[in-house]
Amino acid sequence: MTKNNMKVYKTNRPFLVKKRNGKEYIQFAKNQIIVIDDKKVWVQGKVNRIRFEVFEDIQKSYITQVEDIDKEFLDDYVIPNEDYKKIKSIHSKANKELKKYSKVLKTIKTWVFSPKGSKAAKIEHELEFQENSITILEETVLGGGIKSKPGDFRMNRGTERFGPFVENDEEWSNDTTTILPYGIRKSDHASQSEVVKIYKKIMQQVISMEDCPTEFKEFFQKNLEITPDNEPFRDYLPFLDKKTRKLKEKQKLMFSDFNKNKHHSKTKGLELCHIDPWQEFTTTADNITIGSSWANRFQGGNPISAIVEVFTNC
Repeated sequence: MTKNNMKVYKTNRPFLVKKRNGKEYIQFAKNQIIVIDDKKVWVQGKVNRIRFEVFEDIQKSYITQVEDIDKEFLDDYVIPNEDYKKIKSIHSKANKELKKYSKVLKTIKTWVFSPKGSKAAKIEHELEFQENSITILEETVLGGGIKSKPGDFRMNRGTERFGPFVENDEEWSNDTTTILPYGIRKSDHASQSEVVKIYKKIMQQVISMEDCPTEFKEFFQKNLEITPDNEPFRDYLPFLDKKTRKLKEKQKLMFSDFNKNKHHSKTKGLELCHIDPWQEFTTTADNITIGSSWANRFQGGNPISAIVEVFTNC
């Protein structure tokens, strides 16, 4: 990066920019960092650069130039670094070479790189709102009605984990200028370097599963330079027997359990679980693990330490 030519901006609000060569729009969140180096443009939370002409078409009142910003922040949250690009490349390579395991790879990709979904307004809904905002808001609390403002303050996977986060809906709920979301959940937020650690941890747990296929295991051993555990990978909570009401040993988690994962199903085979959901930033390598659907629901929204304490004192 040529530091002398670099300029940094922050968005003041969410907005859309229409591409010059078509009907597509690019969506921006609030407090999203944009870096310009000559005519190269990076946007926080996006792996691919955007065209300079898109930046030129941003309404200038929507962005503010930032003079002092930590270079380490830019390298870990805005400009995709080499380690992050490497694991994305490895995952793409796996999709080509391990096609029979595409469902497993898709699940892992979602776990590692994507924030949770939401009911955020789609681009077409925002375009309709900009044409008809008064009528749309008339029926909402903002217009004296009883309905909630349409959409959601949290993005529906419109950016990766290193995108800007939002903590609550107070400001968004009172914003009459847009129904676009402000950012991702704080609990979903993670730096690129943290995502790299998460990816390696998740893959190491997968190749430690007793029935993990040899070709899958060997691919990631070679490309990620990770090794499986000597013992089969197990659930993060011991199993509770409903009949005896006693805890049993932690159950083995199997590669075949990925086949039990159904979209929108209440019961899944495997899930990405948080060891302590009460942490300020919950998505870190030290705080996540693959777990069974049963363990995740049994844990609820409590830290594992609290669950263990309850059973210890029973």
